[in-house]
Formats: sequence, structure tokens, C-alpha cells
Amino acid sequence: MGKVLPLLPTARLCVGRQDAVAHPATPAPHGLTADHPGFPAMGNFLRELAGTLRLTRRRTPNVATFWELDALRGIAIVMMVTYHLLFDLDRLIPFTAAIEHPFLDIYHPFWDLFQKATAYTFVTLAGVSSAVAYHSAAGRTRPPVQRRARQYKRGLIVFCWGMVLTLITWLVFRGGAYIQFGILHMIGLGLMACAPLLGNRWLVLTTGALSGTAGLWLSRQTWDGWLADFGFWLGFQPAGYAALDYVPFLFYFGLFLLGSFLGILRYQGRTPPQVRSRVAQAMPVQWLETLGQHSLAIYLLHQPVLLAGLLLLSLIVVLL
Repeated sequence: MGKVLPLLPTARLCVGRQDAVAHPATPAPHGLTADHPGFPAMGNFLRELAGTLRLTRRRTPNVATFWELDALRGIAIVMMVTYHLLFDLDRLIPFTAAIEHPFLDIYHPFWDLFQKATAYTFVTLAGVSSAVAYHSAAGRTRPPVQRRARQYKRGLIVFCWGMVLTLITWLVFRGGAYIQFGILHMIGLGLMACAPLLGNRWLVLTTGALSGTAGLWLSRQTWDGWLADFGFWLGFQPAGYAALDYVPFLFYFGLFLLGSFLGILRYQGRTPPQVRSRVAQAMPVQWLETLGQHSLAIYLLHQPVLLAGLLLLSLIVVLL
């Protein structure tokens, strides 16, 4: 094990005498101290991590400010909430089990396609947004090193929230079908993995094609042993594997990089239009745009809100 370093220097104080002398602390070994630059950096990161939950938070002007991206992300949010509402009704609210209606049948092929389309949309748009942050006119005002660093930080924030969901679902379901590698894990890791690639669009496209093809092939197989134990997150899915959310990395990273490639083609060197089109000014579009600008916060908060509302509704129905 590595040597444990003290976080704060220690000092010895001779007390009981009027001429008590404070002996200077022995210089701490090189490592973490109170004035180490890592401490404020960690504090800033934690504040940003918590700040993603603020629904009133304003979007940073130089990141993904193209209205169409936020509106499309808003559509994906509506799709996600719709599917999760159906899931909660089917699995968690007892009285709905007696209602036979195709709309409430979560096992209907339509809803399977609907769920996949939602995930594909989220991941592809995340790839487009990564290209916008790197290649748009606002993004290119920074040197490439800073642009990659911002990608790493954004990815780490999303991945950390994915790990929070892993912990919460593990505690709630006592290890059952908890989320081990869901969409937040995938998008967070994708943001970090794509950062070194974004400088070359053909490298982005080639890597995406290889990753997507490999992931598609893996999805048609079943795996066991150490590959399934340690590589399930890549796509080595064990037979009978069940989780509340499972987004294998290789296949979806292919979609992510496809989005990045399209984002480079569409938004490289561009700035958002100064005058919004008539479509962009429509109220439904602005509403979707607002949802899209707070997609991470809504993703994290919508299930507790849905569950609380549905449980209250079921209680009212039972009492009546």
C-alpha cells in the first residue's frame, strides 16, 4: 500500500507555562495539504456536480446553445418520462395490473422500440453536443487542451451521477436488478473517451463504426466466465442478465461517435443564429428547449416525482 500522508500539518504546543512555545510543524511530505490546489478544484467540481440538479440553472452560453439540439433533447425527455410512467404503472402500482389495455402493456413490441429509440436519441444527441462544444465558433476560441479538459470534466460529472444511481438502486433493490452500467455511465464515459478523437472527424467516424459493429456483434452472443463478470459494461452480456437500465458501451459509443461526426459536419465553426426562426419561437418548441437544457436534472429527479404522485394516486383510489 502507498504511504498515508497527513492532510494537515501538526504542531506541538507546550502548555501550563506563561512562556508556552509553539513548536513549528515538521514540514509535511509532498502530498495533500490544506493549501494544495487540489482542494479548491475538488470543491469546485462538487459544486458543479450538485449544481446539475438546479432546474433554474442557466445554460453556459458557449455550450450547445443551438435551439434545435435542446428541443430534440426535450423530445427525448418527454419520451423517457412517458416510458417510465408506464413502467411504474405496470410494476409498482397494484391496481393497474387489472386494467387490460395495449397502452399499459409494457411488454408490447411497440414499447420496446420506443425505449430503444429514446436511448438512441439521448446518446446520439450527446455525441452531437460534444462536437458542438469542441468545434463550434465559441468552442474554438479555446486551445484544444482546454477543450478536451472541459470534455473530461463534463463526462466525469455525468458518470459520477451514474454511480450515484448505481448506489441508490443497489440499496433499494438489495442488489437485485440494480443499475450497473446505465445511460448516464455510458454518456459520461463516452464524453471522456471521445475527447482525444474530436480533433479528427475521420478518426471519429472510423472509431465509431468499429465500436458500433463490435457492440452489435457482441449483442448477438451470450457470455459467461470472466468476460461476462468484468466486461458486461462493454457488451459481454451474461445469459439471463437483468437490470433496470443497461446500455452496453461499445454499441452505444458507436452511436455517440456517429452523433459527434454529424455534429462536426453541421456545426464546425458555426455560431447560433442571432435571429430565431418562426419555428424556434413557437411556444411548444421553447417548452421542449427548456426541458432539453435541464435534461440531466430532469433525468435524476423525474422518477421520485413520478413515484410520489402515483403512490398518492393509488392511496386515494384505495381510500375511495
